[in-house]
Amino acid sequence: MDERNCPGCGGPAGRVRRVTVKSLLLEPWAAGAEEPEYNLCLDEACPVVYFNDEGTEVYEQSRIKVPVAYKRGAEPKYVCYCSKVTEARVREAIAKGAWT
Repeated sequence: MDERNCPGCGGPAGRVRRVTVKSLLLEPWAAGAEEPEYNLCLDEACPVVYFNDEGTEVYEQSRIKVPVAYKRGAEPKYVCYCSKVTEARVREAIAKGAWT
């Protein structure tokens, strides 16, 4: 299997570090995520979010703590998961004159 192809949709994927995957997975899946890097499915319609190179670890949106912003139906759309900043909050700040 090509490490950049999603086992769910066959589409392209990007790389993401284990720390990101572990911080966003719900328990008990977070405890088992030990690969140094994972792949991130880039297809907005595919339920798969993260997977390892072998395709033996596949984590769908239902196993993630927060909605993945670019996946279809995600609400709220987080711009920053750590600080819980949403797209709506950024738009509101811009409407009030923020520029940084």
